Amino acid sequence: MSVAWVQGAQRSEITLTGPLGLKSVQIVVDKGQITIDDGSDVSRYTTEMALQVGKDKFHLPWASIAYWVRGLRGPGLEAIGKSGYESGPWRVHILRSDSMGPQLIEFEHEEVQLRLKIRKWQFEE
Repeated sequence: MSVAWVQGAQRSEITLTGPLGLKSVQIVVDKGQITIDDGSDVSRYTTEMALQVGKDKFHLPWASIAYWVRGLRGPGLEAIGKSGYESGPWRVHILRSDSMGPQLIEFEHEEVQLRLKIRKWQFEE
């Protein structure tokens, strides 16, 4: 799966695309609202609600995720060593980084473990 993430000051736009460009999901986070469009159904949540993904339901701390993907702890997060931090039930580990930012990040929760590999950073001026 590939992830294209555009992060603005208050808005996130995330596109998840399956192998060979099949099955695309668009996620927009703006002003406390999350909209998930999978092409056949649109779901709306507040950033405080638990998301339903398939049969699984879990809470993603959207206010913190915009910091995490850039390798930043964000406000109110507790450090767990040089390359990790935690927020509530979430533990975030920067497994690999370079001068541009994180290259491999692991997100751990008791219900789910995710790894995000960043291939390219692009900064707008």
